[in-house]
Amino acid sequence: MLTIHGSQHASQAPANAQRYGTDVRYRWSTNSRAELPICTALAQDAADAKNFVAIPDPPAQAAWAKTLPDALRSGDGCQRALKQRDAPLFSKSLSDSLSAVNSYATLQRRITSMAEGR
Repeated sequence: MLTIHGSQHASQAPANAQRYGTDVRYRWSTNSRAELPICTALAQDAADAKNFVAIPDPPAQAAWAKTLPDALRSGDGCQRALKQRDAPLFSKSLSDSLSAVNSYATLQRRITSMAEGR
């Protein structure tokens, strides 16, 4: 379970929604002053990463190309959710973040396999 500055309620929602296939509701329990800089940094890092040179391996580039918009959407959504105290939008931003992490893991596996000569 992901805990950000003591908040566990919001971090469980995407996993529970995915597991049970439902719209999971939870009470708003977050510290915007502590979490907003994290969301802002994620959005900025994703925007900055668009300036990187393309990866000359199509499967690796595809994973990288999926990571960026998911991370940007996550950071932007998270910022909006915290400012508006919008729990469903915060949950969506966490799901987008999970998608970015999964795409990045795919990229890491591809790079590792290339380094090992596979």
